[in-house]
Amino acid sequence: MPRTKSWNYETQLRWSQELEGELASPGLPGMGFGAPPEFGGKAGQWGPETLLLGATESCTLLTFLALARRKSVQISGYRSTAAGTLAADAEGVIRFTEITIRPVVQVKSEADAEAVRALFQDVPKRCFISCSLKAEPRIELTVEVAGTP
Repeated sequence: MPRTKSWNYETQLRWSQELEGELASPGLPGMGFGAPPEFGGKAGQWGPETLLLGATESCTLLTFLALARRKSVQISGYRSTAAGTLAADAEGVIRFTEITIRPVVQVKSEADAEAVRALFQDVPKRCFISCSLKAEPRIELTVEVAGTP
């Protein structure tokens, strides 16, 4: 019988006032959060919407780095942006209906560029955050080879 891998995580949340609270996890610094202004909260704080988008974007990076390490693909830089649309779906449930992640990966050779493009074919099905969402994130990859425009 194959052995199933599993990992457990825990967080603690404490409500502080109105639409604000603090999120913590063992061994990590606490982080304040709140509802965004469009839902009655204050500006300038992390909310569930931006946290989910950031989780998706960071999981995309970490999944790519793990795949690149396994295939010995050398990269010289990585940056990305992410955008998401929160809207009511056909049943009237508010959820993310679209997420787009735009990674820009720098490499030193065209061979590495091709390897990066191939690895990104597997990223969406290996990123556990992406696999956990109803709206499958769309990845718009740019690979930059050093010394070429």
